[in-house]
Order: sequence, then structure tokens, then C-alpha cells
Amino acid sequence: MTNDELLSKTISYLRFPLTIGVVFIHNRMATINIQGHEINYGDLWPWVSYVITFFSYVVSAVSVPMFFFISGFLFFYKVDFCKDVYRKKLKSRCDTLLVPYLIWNFLAFLILLTQMHPRFSSLFPLLRDYRIDITEFLSYFWAKYLPMDPVGDVEVPLNPSLWFVRDLMLLVIASPLVYWVINKLKSLAILLLCIVWFFTLGKQIGLYGMSHQSVFFFPLGAYFSINRIDFVEFARKAKWSPYIYAICAIADTFSDGQPYNYWFHNSGILIGLIALTFMVSNLLSQDKVKINKFLSNSSFFVFAAHELFIGKLMKALVMIIQPQSPYVVLLLYFFIPIATIFICLGAYWLLNRWVPNMAKVLTGGR
Repeated sequence: MTNDELLSKTISYLRFPLTIGVVFIHNRMATINIQGHEINYGDLWPWVSYVITFFSYVVSAVSVPMFFFISGFLFFYKVDFCKDVYRKKLKSRCDTLLVPYLIWNFLAFLILLTQMHPRFSSLFPLLRDYRIDITEFLSYFWAKYLPMDPVGDVEVPLNPSLWFVRDLMLLVIASPLVYWVINKLKSLAILLLCIVWFFTLGKQIGLYGMSHQSVFFFPLGAYFSINRIDFVEFARKAKWSPYIYAICAIADTFSDGQPYNYWFHNSGILIGLIALTFMVSNLLSQDKVKINKFLSNSSFFVFAAHELFIGKLMKALVMIIQPQSPYVVLLLYFFIPIATIFICLGAYWLLNRWVPNMAKVLTGGR
């Protein structure tokens, strides 16, 4: 297997596992708000909180940075960047990013209208007095918090997962600047952006609607691509990375909530990118794993669809089962994302079988 083949296969294989990580990030079982009443299972059983933190906050945290890194790498991969290339890439990203972004956010809007219907007011009391005007509607396609939404680190569109696509579109528009800065400042540019991300300085700078993750990891991928550095070959030299990552992940889990936690968390993300690439590329090169085209192709659909209903599924099951045991809570914690993924895969399979053109539009032609 050539280096180029291994690089391509590694990227293809990573798509679905990284999407699983994103689903787990949005599997917020530690604290649940049901009809205005907050249930905190982490306070009831602290060890449950550690398990949830490990899978939803620590291990899964590699997913979105890796997506940004791969996007930056592929955007500049084997091209001599110029005006014509830029125009062609802008045009192609309209189909692969903008159109699905608008459709999936509009689907989220239709779900919101359903939740606001008087018939469902008892299920969504926080929306009872909520009103929508044109300004409110337009904000759904950029950054909006609804009354029942937890306040997070990133301003999100109405379909929360799509903040990644929003940031990616902005970075694509700014790609000539990214290219120019990397060519002029080289590794110094990456160092400065790493500092901005690592110490979350993006919040202080005031990047409204832009995550400090995106402004580092997309250029980082671009840096590797522009300088013709094969990141898979680079990672395969780091045989130590899985062991160092394991230490960072354990420290990150048990220091959650502490002021120094970001040292372990962000270090773990950086090393985790290398460790994950190292492990996957090794398994592929040794023929121990195979790429499942269906799972790889369905990744964007799962990514875009899951958060439309995973929170509602979680609350419904908690209301029905009313878990009184930590083991039942953990069973639900793992069952909910798995069920969500299978529902999304089933929906994608049906669309792809019966309405393939619609499936193609919803996934940006992927």
C-alpha cells in the first residue's frame, strides 16, 4: 500500500468513528433538564460522572478538532492555490456545505414549531412564552440559544451540530488569508494560533460565532497540506502517542472542573490526534480493519441528523424508566447514542434506497 493510498484510507475510515464521538459529546446524561426540573446523576453517583466525562468530554473531544484538521488538509491537498482554484472550491462548497447547512437548520426550525404547538406545551414548558420574529428566524442560521438550551462554549445555529459546518464555511471563504499567513509566517503562524486555542483566547478576542477550535485546527491541517507533509506518515513515527494520550485522558477525567484541567484536556486533544491517526493507519496497513463504505458515506447524515432528536429521546427514556440505580443510568447512557446512530443509519439507508437524490442533497453529494 502506497503512502497516498494509506492516507486516503485513513481519512475515509476515520469519518464514522469521529462521528460517533460527536454523538457521544451530545449525549448529556450527567445533568438532564426535564420540564424545568434538573436531574444531576453526577451528584447522586460521582463515579457515574467520571464514566460519562471520560466518554463524552475526554475521548470524544478529539472528534471535532480532527474534522477541522482533515478539512484544512484536504482543502489545500495537492493544489497550487490561486484565484481559479479558489473560485472552483467556493462553488463546490456551496453544494457540499451551504445547501445541506440551510436544509438541516430549516428542518430544526420545523421541529421547533412542532414543539411550540399548544398540544405539546406541557412537554416543553420553557417554550410556552417563546415568540419568533424575522430577526429570531434569521438567527437560527447563525447563532441562537433557545430557552431550554444549556449555555455552551460555542454559539450555535438551531441545529447545534452544524456550528462546525458554519465555521468551516467561514474558513473556506477566508482560505486565501489562511494560505497567505501560512506561507508568510510558516510554523510561527501555527504556534500563535495554537496559543489562541490552547488558552481559549478566542473568547477574549471576541470571535462571535467562531470557535477557537476552528481557527487553529483548520489552519493546522492546511499547514501540513501546503508544506506537502503527509500527516499519516508523520503520526506513524509517534509510536509513543497512545501511551501519552492514555495518561492525559486519565488526568483529564479526574481533574474535570479544576482550573488547571485545560492543560490535560487540550494536551490530550493534540496528542489524541496523533495517537488516533497512528492506531488507525497501523490497523489499515496491517489489513486488520476494512473501510465500510456505507458507514463512511452515511457519516455526514448521522452528524447532521442526530442532535435533532437525541436530547428528546434521552428525556423520554428517563421519564419512562425513571432510573434509580447508577447501573441503569449507565445502561441508558450507552444505549441512547447507539440507538440514535442506528436510527440515523436506518433513515439514511431508506432515503438512499428510495429517494437517492434527496439523500445526495442532504449529505452534500457525499
